[in-house]
Amino acid sequence: MKKLLLLAIILAWMPGGSASAQEANTVEAPKTLFAYPVAPDTIQSFENRVNYIVNKFWDNYDLSKPISDADLAAFDGAFRDYLGFLRYCHRTVAISSVRDFLFKAQSNKANFEKIAMLAEMGLYHVGAEYWSDDIYTEFLKAVTSNKALKQEVRKHYAKQMERINRTQLGGSLAGVTYTDAEGKKVAFGDIEADMLMVFITLDGNADQSFQRVRLSTDVAINTILEGGKVKLLCISPEKYSKEWAANASGYAQNWLVGACPELSVDGDYDVRYTPSFIILDKDKNIINKNVDIESIKATFGN
Repeated sequence: MKKLLLLAIILAWMPGGSASAQEANTVEAPKTLFAYPVAPDTIQSFENRVNYIVNKFWDNYDLSKPISDADLAAFDGAFRDYLGFLRYCHRTVAISSVRDFLFKAQSNKANFEKIAMLAEMGLYHVGAEYWSDDIYTEFLKAVTSNKALKQEVRKHYAKQMERINRTQLGGSLAGVTYTDAEGKKVAFGDIEADMLMVFITLDGNADQSFQRVRLSTDVAINTILEGGKVKLLCISPEKYSKEWAANASGYAQNWLVGACPELSVDGDYDVRYTPSFIILDKDKNIINKNVDIESIKATFGN
């Protein structure tokens, strides 16, 4: 719904965009915390209009002014609109705008902490509408380098930055090791496959057990696994134990299985929820991460 609203705003401001809106003058921009910029009619393309809005988005708001608790919800709405516009602008424009925004916002420490919290909710948490490592890392660099902030605040965000940096798209996970059901240490790089699907799922969770069964009985995925070029490694994000090994023996026979606590949601790598997948190429470089089961089933089903 949020995406549709933002698109509607932009399209309503497109030159010659909506005849009925222009003739009847019935379309009004939604009420916001402050007036958002409007791209001039001389800018024709959709991306360039969004670029203009992003560059000037905060011009009508004083970022040095304290954000009161009463205003926080309204500011959150404006901030989420800002993130929404960032999705559609050019990457260099987005990065430049975020850096300028953070430079202006750092003048108020209390504001800066609130903005960091909103960025975490809007760009990093499971429920975020927009995941972007590039953009969120700009917030993380600004927060962790700001010595005016509390040490525990900076440490919290430094941990997130470390996890993201270890799990960049294109980065290698060849050196990550797990313990198999026989208690042996195995490195991802030792697995020969053109594609390795690392399926991270909690062993003792009833709902995730059901999801494993759904996955193990998927005809399309099993057909691909039979070819041998694609392999599925089911990782339990916990330490090896005999109890886990006994449970893992009941997993699908055409899966590899392992225990690896570093791949937990609070571990060393960027795993934001379970069950989820990290997809690796033949060299164990990351193709994609934090992919849900439905996306995997749909991809291989097609």
